[in-house]
Amino acid sequence: ADPRIDAINDLAVVKITAGELLKPLAFRKSATRLGEDIVAVGYPLAALLADSVKITTGNVNALAGIRNDTRYIQISTPIQPGNSGGPVVDRNGLLLGITSATLSKRTADEIGITAQNVNFAIRASVAELFLQSQ
Repeated sequence: ADPRIDAINDLAVVKITAGELLKPLAFRKSATRLGEDIVAVGYPLAALLADSVKITTGNVNALAGIRNDTRYIQISTPIQPGNSGGPVVDRNGLLLGITSATLSKRTADEIGITAQNVNFAIRASVAELFLQSQ
C-alpha cells in the first residue's frame, strides 16, 4: 500500500513543483460551527462548464456525516463531479474540509426519497492528521 494514500478517508498527498511560490491554505484550529457560512472551491463539470475555478457558497448543515460518521461534515454547498478533493473554507479562507461526496441517486432510490443538496466534506482535522503522518 502506498503510504501517501489514505483509501479509507479518500485522501492523498501530492507533492508538486510550482514555478511560482504558492501559499497553501491554513487549517482552521477552532471548531466547525453548525450553520456557519462556507465556500467550496473547485472545477465542477469541467468538460461542460467554463474551465475557470468555481466558488459555491453554502452552510454547515450537520457536524457529522452519514450514520453519524464524525470524520465528515454535511454541507449545503452544491457540489458536482469536479468538486471532489477541493477545499471547503470559512469566511476567512481557513480550511474546514475537503469536498468528498453527495448523496447518490442509488441511495435515493434505496430510501425512496430524492433528497436535495445533501453533500459531505471530510473534516480538515482528518486531513491534517494524515499530513502529519507523512
